[in-house]
Amino acid sequence: MYISSVRYSVNRKREYQIKTIIFEKESVKYVSKEPYTIQATQHIQKIYQNFDVLKDSAFNIIEPKWEQNKIIFPFIEGENFASLLIKEVLEGNIDNFKEKLLWYKSILTNENQIKFYETEEFNLIFGDGSLLVGDNSLKVPNIDLNFENLIIGNDNTLTVLDYEWVFKFPIPVKYILYRVIRLFINKYYFYLENFITIDCIYSLLEIDKGKIDVYEKMEQSFMDYVGVEWSVLKNNYYKNKITVEELLGNHNSGLALSEQEESIQVFWDINNDFSEAASTSRKIKKEQIFNVVEIDLPTNSIKNLRIDPGSLTAYVEININLFYQEQQINLLNNITSSSGLICLDKSHAALIKFVNITNDPQLILEGLYLEEGEKKLQIEILFTNEEEVIINKLLEKLNENEETKGKLLEENNALKINNQELDIIKAQMQKITSIYEETISTKGWKLLNLVRKFNIFRK
Repeated sequence: MYISSVRYSVNRKREYQIKTIIFEKESVKYVSKEPYTIQATQHIQKIYQNFDVLKDSAFNIIEPKWEQNKIIFPFIEGENFASLLIKEVLEGNIDNFKEKLLWYKSILTNENQIKFYETEEFNLIFGDGSLLVGDNSLKVPNIDLNFENLIIGNDNTLTVLDYEWVFKFPIPVKYILYRVIRLFINKYYFYLENFITIDCIYSLLEIDKGKIDVYEKMEQSFMDYVGVEWSVLKNNYYKNKITVEELLGNHNSGLALSEQEESIQVFWDINNDFSEAASTSRKIKKEQIFNVVEIDLPTNSIKNLRIDPGSLTAYVEININLFYQEQQINLLNNITSSSGLICLDKSHAALIKFVNITNDPQLILEGLYLEEGEKKLQIEILFTNEEEVIINKLLEKLNENEETKGKLLEENNALKINNQELDIIKAQMQKITSIYEETISTKGWKLLNLVRKFNIFRK
C-alpha cells in the first residue's frame, strides 16, 4: 500500500477527531476515514451510517465500506464545483457563473423538504431556532455540501465527497446555502472582489439578509458543539475581506515576522492530542542556509510530536535531533506520516528534503515514549521560497523518476519486476507533475517561460 497524503482533523473535541488518508492499493486509489482517538470511533460509525440516511439524496452519494473501525471510499477523479466556478470568474463569464450557482441551488432544493420546527437536538447543536419556524428545510440535511466537496460527473451530476455532518432533524435550506457561499466567498475573495458582491449572490439565491445574523449564530453554535474555537475560525476564514496572500500566510505562530522570516511550530501531544496551547514557535530565516532551532520540551511524558515547517510554498531540508537522558537521538525515523508536502529525498540518515505545497504542512512523529524529565529538541532547517529553487528541485525529482522508470523498464525481464512497481513510479511522477504545474501556474508567466526550457513532458 502506498500512502499519498494524510490529513488530520484534530482541532475539535476528542470524540470528533479523525484522520483522512489517500492511498493506493494494487494501483487503485482509495480514501479512508479513521478515528484519531478512541473516543472518535463512534463518530466514524455515524459517518458510515450516513450513507443509508442519504440514499434518496438528489446528489450522488459514494458508497463506503467498513473495514476494521475505518471507512473506505473509492477515490473519485474529476473537477470539483469550486474549480468550475473559478474558471467562469477568470474568464469573466458572470452569466455562466450565476447559472451554475442556480443549478447548484436547484439540486439542493430538490432534496426532500419540510417546514422547519424546533427540536431539542437542533437547539443543542445550532442554538435557538425560534426565528426559523416555518422556513423551508431539508428533512435529512447534509451541511457538508461545500463546493469543494462536490465532483462534477460527465452526466452533469454532483458527487458528494464528504458527508460527515448529517442530521436527522430539519435544518433550513437557506442556512446551508449561506454556509456554502460564505466559505466560498471568503476563500476566493481575491478573485471575486471585482467580479461579484456577496450581496448580489445572496439576492440571486434568495437568501434573506435579515436572517444572516441568525445563520451566523447557528454556525458559531455548531463550531462550539464540535469544539472548534470560533474566534480563531472567524479571524482566519470568516473575514469580510480575505485575500489569497492571507489564506496562504501564517495563521499559527503568533510571531511578528519580517519579509525575510518564517516560523516553524512544534506541537507535543497531550493524551494523544495536538493543540495550539501545547505548542511553541520559532523564527527562521528564508535563506539557503541552515537555521538551528533549539526548543526545551515540557518535562512531562511525551509520546508524539508534530512539526509544522512554515506556512509558505517552499523548498525545505530538515534534520531533527532530541537530547534526552544524556543521549542525542535522531528522530527522522519517527516520522510516520506527513501532509501538505511532497518528499523529494529521504535517503540520507540525517536529512530529508521536501517541498511545502500547502499553507499547513505537517510532519507527524510517533512512538517516542519520552518519560518525565528534561528534553531538548534541536532542529536544523533550510527554508527557501525562492521560485527558481523550488522549480529546479521539482525538475530534479521529475528527471530522477524518469531515469528510475527507464532503468526499471530496461531490467524488467532480467529482474522480473512487475507492473505494480512501474505504476507506483508513474503515479509519483504524475503527482509531482501536477503539483509542479500548479506551482508554476500560480507564479506567473515568467516562471512558465522558465520551465518551458526543460523538456519534461516528453513520454
